[in-house]
Amino acid sequence: MAIVNFEAFFRGGTFGFVQIRLLRNGHPYQNPIVINGTGHQQVDLEPGLYLIVVHGVAPPDGATIIIHHPSSPTTPDEFSEGPIHKNYVLTVTLQL
Repeated sequence: MAIVNFEAFFRGGTFGFVQIRLLRNGHPYQNPIVINGTGHQQVDLEPGLYLIVVHGVAPPDGATIIIHHPSSPTTPDEFSEGPIHKNYVLTVTLQL
C-alpha cells in the first residue's frame, strides 16, 4: 500500500471545488474524493495502475492541482477560471 496525497489550491478568495475519481481495472476504486476550497486528502492505494479523473470549477484567479505521487502528465497543474477537466495515469508500486 502507498499513501497518495491529492491537493487543490484555489486562488482569489473565491470558492472552488474538485471531485477526484479513481478507476482501477476500469472500475471505480473507493468513493470519490471531494475537495471544497483549498485543501488536501490522503488515500491509501494498493499497487497497480489507476486512472485519476478530476472534475471541478476554478475561481476567477485560477486553481492548482497537485498529486504527490508520480503521474502522467505530471503535476502541479494550473487551471484558469472555469471548468476543470483533466485525467492522469498513476502507477503505484510496492514500497520496500
